[in-house]
Amino acid sequence: MHLYGYIRIGTLHDFRRTEYAEGISDPQEGKKSVNHKIEKLVVGPSNWYAQQNNPDFQALSKLGIMEVHLGAHVIMYGTNIQRTIDSEDCFIYCLSHKFTTDMYRLFGDADICLEITDPDNFFACITHELKKIHPINFSGVSKVSYQKRNEKWNGSDLGSDPILIKEDIPCYRDQKELRAVWKTPPGIHIGVEFIICKDLYKYFKVHSKK
Repeated sequence: MHLYGYIRIGTLHDFRRTEYAEGISDPQEGKKSVNHKIEKLVVGPSNWYAQQNNPDFQALSKLGIMEVHLGAHVIMYGTNIQRTIDSEDCFIYCLSHKFTTDMYRLFGDADICLEITDPDNFFACITHELKKIHPINFSGVSKVSYQKRNEKWNGSDLGSDPILIKEDIPCYRDQKELRAVWKTPPGIHIGVEFIICKDLYKYFKVHSKK
């Protein structure tokens, strides 16, 4: 890439492939579940309005289990509910927010490391070229969250974006990963793209393995 501006942009679902090396392959990429336990919930026409701020009542809607309309009767005791999320495929470019020579060890065949010195123009350049192939929107660059993929419901929304979740184990955590994400409209099939950004070299510098 540092000579010709030739760059590989992967996809979320492509990282699920088991033939990739440890630390890259993850069959659970983009997946997670959100759980909530309802100890006791009794809803009827007489108390429907009073239940609107009850977290158990809200969880049914927020987790996509059911909509409880006025006039409905719902009785639940000791009930576990779960929302499973499987993210749409999207383009991903992985980076690290910390430069360390350990990266050469984590990726055994690596011999150079590129330090991005102008992130705005670096990703604008990639976005420009990707838009020639697919109708994409750049979602920005975010830190990966190292955590379990099974979350307790936080009481308001679906929590961490599963696109940015990795299991909290050394082969992932030590990478200190950032992800640049480009999303397409639903239903568009995408795959790994190799693109040429001739000006890309202006926005990074090279560190060679010693």
